[in-house]
This record gives sequence, structure tokens and C-alpha cells, in this order.
Amino acid sequence: LLDLSYNDFTGEIPPAFSELQSLEHISLQHNADLRGPISAFESLGNMSSLLLYGNHFSSTIPEGLFSNFTGQIFADFGHNNFTGALPETFTQWASDTSYLAIMANNFDEGVVNDVICEEVPTLFADCDSCPCCKNCCEEEGTSGNNGYCHFDLDFHILSGLECGAWWSACGRVNYDPLPTD
Repeated sequence: LLDLSYNDFTGEIPPAFSELQSLEHISLQHNADLRGPISAFESLGNMSSLLLYGNHFSSTIPEGLFSNFTGQIFADFGHNNFTGALPETFTQWASDTSYLAIMANNFDEGVVNDVICEEVPTLFADCDSCPCCKNCCEEEGTSGNNGYCHFDLDFHILSGLECGAWWSACGRVNYDPLPTD
């Protein structure tokens, strides 16, 4: 577990992250100004959780991300500047993905395909990028195509990890779907 959330980190992910092959859970949520690509995570074959919510990461999601993992996947890319389409990996491993959040990015329209819609049990995306999210968007009373469902996220509950004294915020952090800058 590498939890570097809620810090004031700035800059890009160092290439040395790709050498941390035993990492399974990475959380870099809510940092001041983390930006750029996330390609350093692509080669991490044991990674099952990647939480990048509320930063300024950009580029496309790397094609090889989660491509060698064989367990349950938790991925939160929400509130960044990612572009393009989701890698084929997310369709291939949709039945093994327990949680996928891609809202508030610059993904292509309709980026969430039918397989992801049907097989990912917890999916959060902008209304215009997710055909199966339309009911949620309408239920939330959003106007236009920029709404998304509100939700709570507890990294430890989702990933099945137990809270410990080593992480003071465990179980007490309220997830805010609208980050503050």
C-alpha cells in the first residue's frame, strides 16, 4: 500500500514508480498539483487499486494499465484532465473491475461501452461519456450532459483492507465528489 493522498505534491509521477513492482494499492488522491501522464504505473503487474481522484493528470490512460492483473480492480481517475478513450483492458477485465470512476475528465463522448456498463458494478462517469449512466443523470436532476452521480468512497472498505493505526484518516475521510481548488 502506498497512500500519498491529501498532500501538496506537485509535478509529474517520477519514472522510478515503474520499478515498484510489488505495489498493489496506490492512492494519490487530492494533491495540489500532480499532473502529466501516468505511464509509470503501466508496468506494475500486481497493482489492483489506483486512486488518482482530484489532481491534474492528463494524457490518455495507458493501454497496459492493469493488463497483467488477475484479481479485482479499483480505479478512480475522477476529476483530472484525462483524454481519449478507455484502454481495451477495461473492457477485457470489466467483470473483474469492482469500481471505476472516470467523471470530470475530457474523455471521448460515449467512452464507456456496453460491456463496461453491464459488468462493472460501481461505475461513475459523466453523462455524455456513459450511455448507461443516463438514468442516474436524470435521477440526480442534472441539467445538460455534464452531471454525474454523487457517491462516497472509502478506499479501505472498497479494497477490503483493514484500517490501522498507521493511517490516521482511515474511516474518517469523507469523500467529496466536488474537489476544491
